[in-house]
Amino acid sequence: MSTVQQFAVVPFHQHSLLTLSEDGQVYVAMRSVCESMGLQWESQYNRLKRNPVLGSTIFMMNMVAADGKTREVVTLPIDMLNGWLFGIDANRVKPELKETVLRYQRECYRVLADYWQGKGDKASTTQRIAMSRHRLALLKELHRTRDRALRSAIHEQLADVSRSLGLSVPELDSIGWAERAIPDVVVEFWQALEFLDSKGLAYNHSVSARLVAVNFPHLTELLMSAGHPLRVDGYLRRALWESKKPRCLHRNHVVRSAITKETAKCWVFERPELPLLLNRASAAELTSQLLDQLADKPRRDNKREVTP
Repeated sequence: MSTVQQFAVVPFHQHSLLTLSEDGQVYVAMRSVCESMGLQWESQYNRLKRNPVLGSTIFMMNMVAADGKTREVVTLPIDMLNGWLFGIDANRVKPELKETVLRYQRECYRVLADYWQGKGDKASTTQRIAMSRHRLALLKELHRTRDRALRSAIHEQLADVSRSLGLSVPELDSIGWAERAIPDVVVEFWQALEFLDSKGLAYNHSVSARLVAVNFPHLTELLMSAGHPLRVDGYLRRALWESKKPRCLHRNHVVRSAITKETAKCWVFERPELPLLLNRASAAELTSQLLDQLADKPRRDNKREVTP
């Protein structure tokens, strides 16, 4: 079932409070309220967690904050806001904060509730200014974010704020750029290395457990001897060099081989993390499938590109 989310920055006196509606339930970003009151967030967050009622209603969500950075934000349902506000003793805060605390206790819940209950009404000038600032923060964050999933989430927020302001929604791809997906051939390369692992064939010349150093002529020999169909060609080399995950650190870098104990020219990579690699059984199964696909086709000669 899809989840419908709407974000809004609601002005309250000289402050801007971040709120969210998800499937009809309104939530308040508590840090924005706390810091607008001049209170120390960490101590108030701990007080929230200690309260058995308030603590059980805390809802964590990824949102773009006022500074344009994406964070996991602590929220409370709006009907729980006063439970936290009236737990603050205005007589025990700093004298310069007392009137602010009292103002929030008197007015904050009603202002936020009225905003969402009257969501269809035309926003006031102050509300439009606050929402415009939040829209700008979203645009900045989207421009500098590369993760595809996170860009989509930020764009959803941007679309909602833009529509609330009566503005057009910019295309996702027109703002910044996302990291490219890992090409299939890169995945196949790392799966081929795991296949060699399953056969007990040593290909990694690096002495570091965090790196993989591959000499392509040596690798080609191993692949041929094991009957693996992967071809080390120019397209694979280019894809490996451009890949961001796992990242290629050096090309044709001279290392002292952990296999031969002599120097060898290698491409050096960061060791990839799961789930990029298959387990050994899956790697062997993939190779078997590739060989089956090639069985009925004329085999190319055994010449392969072996230039380091």
